[in-house]
Parts: sequence; structure tokens; C-alpha cells
Amino acid sequence: MVLDPALEQILQQTLQSSGEDGAGFEPGLAERLQQALSETTKEQEAAGHEAVLLVSAVLRPWLARFVRHSVSGIGMHVLSYNEIPEHRQIKVVATIGRTGRTS
Repeated sequence: MVLDPALEQILQQTLQSSGEDGAGFEPGLAERLQQALSETTKEQEAAGHEAVLLVSAVLRPWLARFVRHSVSGIGMHVLSYNEIPEHRQIKVVATIGRTGRTS
């Protein structure tokens, strides 16, 4: 899974203005993000696949904490793009956007 570029930009701007705790993160956006991540992860697990969210290196630590604390009970991994070895092929199965999820 990846984030919609517009959403990724919003999240980066929020972290820059509020610090690493993401205190300025809009609650409604956080709820939609949480729901989209949870739904997509459950679909991937049901299909027998691991759920992996690829994000920028700047967002990775914060989103890993967000997933760990907000999207409990699911086995999602959060990685940055630069953590993927060059020889690994990536298949994007979903794009998480500002309004939810698109496949």
C-alpha cells in the first residue's frame, strides 16, 4: 500500500509544523486514515498476503507509531521507500487517500 501523494504531503506538513508527535493532526483525517489502513490490511491478510505500507522516510517513524497505537489487532508493516532492496519487486495493491482508500 502507498499513500496518495497529496495525503503524504499533508502529513509531512503537519509533522513539520507540530513536531514528531503529530499533535496538529486533524482528528477526522486520522480516523479516515485509520479506517482505510485497517480495511486494506484485513483484505490483504484474508488473501494470504502481508500488509505493508510504503511511505517517505520522514513519515515512517510517525506512521509506524500511529499504526501500532491506532490500528491495533492487525499485522501491518510500515516501511520507507529506501528500505526496499533494489532487487525486490513491489506491487501496489491500494492507495490510501485523503477520503479513504482507492484500489
